[in-house]
Amino acid sequence: MNIKLPKNCCLLTLPKHVDVRGTLTIAELQGDIPMRVERIFWIHGAGANVNRGEHAHKLNTELLFAVAGSFTMTVDDGTTKADIRLDSPEKGLMLGPWIWGRLHDFEPGTVVLCLCSKPYIAEGYINDYEEFLSLVNGQKA
Repeated sequence: MNIKLPKNCCLLTLPKHVDVRGTLTIAELQGDIPMRVERIFWIHGAGANVNRGEHAHKLNTELLFAVAGSFTMTVDDGTTKADIRLDSPEKGLMLGPWIWGRLHDFEPGTVVLCLCSKPYIAEGYINDYEEFLSLVNGQKA
């Protein structure tokens, strides 16, 4: 599967070790995670018809994992849009600043882990899609 991702987005695969006891997935903050982590949160209990996210960040970078279950992440830089299905605990999606993100199509029991490069600051969010498009298109001019 070869999906063209928007700029400021990339897929990341963490190392894993599998044996008869199960799978151990590892993320070392000074090696496997390509950013400084200042905030961590997780989403759980979201229904199949729920949308989460639906915003962009001015400065924050996020790295999302489906540590249980699966969900679809729509990413959009104002020019390129892609749907990525996260369905494996070792597969992450990194969204840099100025990427509109929407989480949807949650499988029952899904747990989403999100690592953030910045603490929560309400002023750092763009919550209106039309405003986002206006801002990113203004940056390109």
